[in-house]
Amino acid sequence: KEFYKNSLKKVLIEFKTLSIDLLILARSLFPIVIFFGSASLVLGYLAVNLRGRLLDGYLMGVDQSILGFHPFLISYYEIPFIDNISSLFVNGYMHLGLVMSFGWAIFYFSKRKKIFGRYILALALVCFMSIPIWYSFPSNSPRHFNNIDNPHFLDESYPVDESEKYGCEDARATFIDGKYYINFTVVSEDSWSTALMVTEDFITIERKGIIFHPENKDVAIFPEKVNGKYIALHRPNNSGFGKASIWYSESPDMLHWGNHKCIAHPRDMKWESMKIGGGAPPIKTTDGWLSIYHGKGDNSLYSLFCLLLDLNKPYKVVRRAETPLLTPTESFEIEGFFGNVVFTNGMVEKDGSIYIYYGAADESVGLAITDIDSLLNSF
Repeated sequence: KEFYKNSLKKVLIEFKTLSIDLLILARSLFPIVIFFGSASLVLGYLAVNLRGRLLDGYLMGVDQSILGFHPFLISYYEIPFIDNISSLFVNGYMHLGLVMSFGWAIFYFSKRKKIFGRYILALALVCFMSIPIWYSFPSNSPRHFNNIDNPHFLDESYPVDESEKYGCEDARATFIDGKYYINFTVVSEDSWSTALMVTEDFITIERKGIIFHPENKDVAIFPEKVNGKYIALHRPNNSGFGKASIWYSESPDMLHWGNHKCIAHPRDMKWESMKIGGGAPPIKTTDGWLSIYHGKGDNSLYSLFCLLLDLNKPYKVVRRAETPLLTPTESFEIEGFFGNVVFTNGMVEKDGSIYIYYGAADESVGLAITDIDSLLNSF
């Protein structure tokens, strides 16, 4: 009994001493925590909100392609670096504060010879200082992509039927009335066709099935109704007397499409010698619906062109560019799984700029930045 009593007494004394040491250390560390915590918050905020402008400033200094475009590779090799710029600042400074505080705690308790308290307090300090390390700032930069809970939201039910047997590709998203309508190409032994799904949060989806039967792809749905109807561009295959061209169609419900009209054929030029097809969903401008389509030319080289359609009669071509907007020039566009390809499925209009995301050589994702006026003046 006397042994246990003395042991308990020693533990209580040690606990009392540790509590006093904790108070002393907390008082001593308070300025350090405040300083590094504030520094991490400020620098993290600046890193996230200024990095897009800083990168734009850097890109302005490189060789530009036509229209002031700044090709910018954001392939799967580069995305981790781009996405973690803010984390580099935030976590870097928090780690610095953690290391300094941890080292100070060991030094302090080493001098006091409190072996038990030294390691217990150091462990507690590590746990406490690790909490903000996992915090990162959200970003609204067009170059930064935040993960969602289930980013591969098709995996759970893919394939849903035989039409998806060989895969899904070339997705294009159009935002209408609070919902994202995503059309995508499905490939099977019955050839390729275009299917549609709808989501509000990119977590749950509602599949609508095939909306353009084989062989039809390159569907771009307009972001608003025209004359009370949904509008889409599509590209049926032509294995008969001509070459694959861009067609117009309209629908009352996004499912049943009709009133089809061919509005643009491949021209007799090296950029479009094989076929053409729609690109990203069009953007509405004061001059008309601005569309960027792709052309497949000599030696299977893909390029991007501008096309302007009438606002009220989108089946009428107002203007069509004679020269490409973008052609493969960078190494990541020329060399890859399928070389000499630039192919866009998405455009974003933000703060007066147009961000054109495009596939490069079927292996990477590139970003080209311009503005509406530059595009309209390019015809």
